[in-house]
Amino acid sequence: MGECEVALLPWHDGIRKDSMVRVKHEEMWVQARVLTLSKPDRRKRTCSVVVEHTGEEKRVSLDDCVPHFVMGAAVAVILEDSSIWRRSVEGNATICSDMNEEGEYEVEITGGGEKVQFRVAAADLVPRMRIAVSQLVYRPNVSNVLVVPDSFDRYDAGATARLAECIVSTPADAAGKYEVTLQRWDDLLDKGDLVRVLHGSKWFHGRLLSSFPEDQDVCDLHVEELGQKQEIPLEECMPYFVVGETVALGAGREQDGQRNGTISADLDDEGRYEVEMADTTRHRIPAKDLVRRMQVGSSRLLTRHSHPLNPLRHAEEEAHTVAGILGVDKEDVLTGEQATLMEVQRRMAASTGVIHLATHGFVDPQVGGRSGIALCGSSHDNAVLTAHAVASLEEKLQSPLVVLSACDTGRGEEVAEGVLGLARAFTIAGADAVIMSLWEVDDDATRRIMKLFYETWLGLEDDDGDQGESVLQPKMSVVEAWTQTIRSWLDIQADPEHHIRMRAYKLLGMEASEGEKLTKQELARECYRRYNRQKDNGSLAKELREMARDLQQRDLSHGKSKYHNPIFWAAFSVVAV
Repeated sequence: MGECEVALLPWHDGIRKDSMVRVKHEEMWVQARVLTLSKPDRRKRTCSVVVEHTGEEKRVSLDDCVPHFVMGAAVAVILEDSSIWRRSVEGNATICSDMNEEGEYEVEITGGGEKVQFRVAAADLVPRMRIAVSQLVYRPNVSNVLVVPDSFDRYDAGATARLAECIVSTPADAAGKYEVTLQRWDDLLDKGDLVRVLHGSKWFHGRLLSSFPEDQDVCDLHVEELGQKQEIPLEECMPYFVVGETVALGAGREQDGQRNGTISADLDDEGRYEVEMADTTRHRIPAKDLVRRMQVGSSRLLTRHSHPLNPLRHAEEEAHTVAGILGVDKEDVLTGEQATLMEVQRRMAASTGVIHLATHGFVDPQVGGRSGIALCGSSHDNAVLTAHAVASLEEKLQSPLVVLSACDTGRGEEVAEGVLGLARAFTIAGADAVIMSLWEVDDDATRRIMKLFYETWLGLEDDDGDQGESVLQPKMSVVEAWTQTIRSWLDIQADPEHHIRMRAYKLLGMEASEGEKLTKQELARECYRRYNRQKDNGSLAKELREMARDLQQRDLSHGKSKYHNPIFWAAFSVVAV
């Protein structure tokens, strides 16, 4: 009772005189004892240490040190985590070996009744300890996040004016509410809200008659004291605060270093509110220099999209493979910087065939409408085709099938809402069927399974080379084709070498009895020789090259392929109308 477990971020916050650290000495990580520490300057903090096994004293930056842990020490592993109110560490870890030459510790993590051991770089570990609650002081999180009004439609990501930047300034209270500080006085203005408008020499109350779009600079107001409707430029309006309401002074407007205060008197003739600061001093502050502090639940706080997406090595190859099967010219395949939001939207609107997007899926677990498909661009707004944008297309899609391939859609319960948002958006937009993944899948496995699906759907399993006009005639429904694809996939992955050999024999015009005399390496060389002679023969050449590569892999020699695991094929879902 009265204690809680904490992880120190950064790790050197707990360093004191005589603490042990690790430093690089002659290309090795060695133990060193801290003699003195510089004053806490986050930009450049240094310490004097004595190297244990040499007795040498040296001054080093803490950035060049790593933590020293003994066997059994309680630690936490630093993880990437998009939540702004949950620390990005995995606790419940214990050191189970000394540091190796690469600067790594072996740690054991306990979770779900199981214990897992793996190596972690020392720089990614922080100490855990139990601290009395009375010794803890809350440090506000100053990272900007987004806050939404109560009336926000969580599927509608189009009304961007209703998403406001804010700063989380206190932890959750007993009711689960966070205090946030807005960044502009007019953030979150909505239909029914009050502002102050000047009439003669008096400040009247104006009630907004409609929601306030971001690009609008004129308000439709009902002036309460006059009982009249008026259109007034926003720049002529003032914020409305009531006495006792908590506010903050805008950046650079601090009074004696203080920003937070409470409204203590109404708006005066000069457009200023009286604000009582925390030290009880009172100041007259221009109304537009004040912003709201408000209590909100976590459901109204949205994280900002900022994590980079890893390159998909096989996505471009997949796109060209599918294009070859569908008879699409190489020049019409959008890759890299060509795949801009504007160009993809233009192509989708004009397409009457399959829309295949081999890229990352961008899932927003909080607002389904912000989920989407990652394209080429500099920010979320111009590089993600959102579910809201798809569902709001003016012209219905004419595509019989949309494939969202190689999606990086998140994990756990966060997946469900986002995936449903994407699927729902494309079906609302007019697509007859949508294929997508429910979790992140190896992009090489995705490329292979998509190739098998198209061959099954279009009845091309036994054909060689490019297909011409016949490829656009499906032989069965998308659902039937996907079901058959998975059955074939499992048969193939149960004995991948047999499948590859039989396919290679056919493409090489070789009898099975003749081919079985060749080793894997000999058959791979034969496929590669034929590939060099068939380089201009489209998909046949690509398949020969892929077979040559596969036959050189060791994991095809014995047992099942790794792609037999459900994590590679069970991720995909088909939504059809």
